[in-house]
Amino acid sequence: MALSAETEPRTAPPKPPGRGPVLERARWVAAVLVLLGLFALYADTLRAGFLYDDYLFLEQARSAPLLESLTRAGAIGNYYRPLSRQIYFAVLAPLAGGRPEVFHAANLALFLASLALLFDLLLVLLPLPGAVAGTLYFALLPLQRVNLLWISCSQDLLVLTLSLGTLALFRRGRAGLAFVAALGALASKEVALALPIGLLGWSALVEGRSRRDALVRALPCFVLAAAWGSALSLRIALTAPEGSHLRFDPEHVLAALAHEAQSLLGLEHPAGLPRALASLGPAPLPFALFAAAALCMRAPGGAGPPAAISATRPGPIARFAALWLVAFGLILSPVAANWSGYYYTVPAVGGALLVGLLFQRRGRAAVIALAAGLLWLHAGATATRAFAVSENPWVWTSHLTASSRHSRPGRDSSAETARSSAPSTATARSSPTSSPSSPSPPPPTGRAGSSTGMAPS
Repeated sequence: MALSAETEPRTAPPKPPGRGPVLERARWVAAVLVLLGLFALYADTLRAGFLYDDYLFLEQARSAPLLESLTRAGAIGNYYRPLSRQIYFAVLAPLAGGRPEVFHAANLALFLASLALLFDLLLVLLPLPGAVAGTLYFALLPLQRVNLLWISCSQDLLVLTLSLGTLALFRRGRAGLAFVAALGALASKEVALALPIGLLGWSALVEGRSRRDALVRALPCFVLAAAWGSALSLRIALTAPEGSHLRFDPEHVLAALAHEAQSLLGLEHPAGLPRALASLGPAPLPFALFAAAALCMRAPGGAGPPAAISATRPGPIARFAALWLVAFGLILSPVAANWSGYYYTVPAVGGALLVGLLFQRRGRAAVIALAAGLLWLHAGATATRAFAVSENPWVWTSHLTASSRHSRPGRDSSAETARSSAPSTATARSSPTSSPSSPSPPPPTGRAGSSTGMAPS
């Protein structure tokens, strides 16, 4: 499947004799170093326990037959996500035996699989430095720590992996398998309703197909998304009691796009970030491993640029990235009043494409500097102890952050809201009114009962 003439990578120059095996070994070493760096950064998430709505899904997996649970919205009832809720927990709960580490390991595997698929996508479009930079940016976003801390964020990791898998199969001409992967993405989270637009954009903007051909290629996924959304996903969400929290108006559209930019810049609590950055620095061990991986981007002793595809023209790729950002950002506008940074996990793929474009002509020193900056931002953003609870589309603090687990929400009659002027140590208590994105604490017995909290949106 050919790319358009504007983006088709030029043939790499012939490798000097004897350089091939050395280059391959260097790349494998770099991959191992990156994996070790990610494990060093996120190892603590494997020790986190069950949180909030995890208990509801565990109780459903324990007490309700799977086939029966698939006939309704599930333990919470606000959205129909059979793959990432009923099936995922039903499969893992017997294997886990009450141990959260099993769920965390499965979520980490999904995260690593999504990074491999993202790197595969970037490497088709960009030289090696750009692909590495884009993947590092995506992997080190502060929102990823929430995805790995909270077991219920398997919903976000599954829709991410299956969306990237759909695109990987689609661009390889595997239409049938892409359709199946798209169905899995839709069964994981509603953000996948924007996936057909991404496929259309790939065909039209990147491959350079005519609008008619691009639409014909993506049409099965458009039909699938329309059927799933109208018959199941949106119908259940809108008719559920919590459907009153969904908003479809211009204000929430603008807020969703604003919070998308905010989340992809790592600004989940802007007011607390300067103080945190002033007191923290990049995690030393992950930085050392990422820097060593960057030094392996080309074989030692070589002169000139790396033996990778030449830098591409940015136009088609930038337009595709912008389309991805807008499409997946707009689909989140109904829940903008309850936004959290991790909602934008799938949209962040567009951010990774833009970062890759910026770094496609850069050398190893620039990639190392990027890793240092991202790790510093990650440390500062995930250390701010604040989260918001008010249902306001223009609250600038995420409703769930990596520090939220340190403060268990209660059911007080009052609510404090973390505002942009709040100190970085502020925390917020849960409002008695639940929302589609507010996590709920487990009942005192540790088992799901009549909890009114909602699962992640």
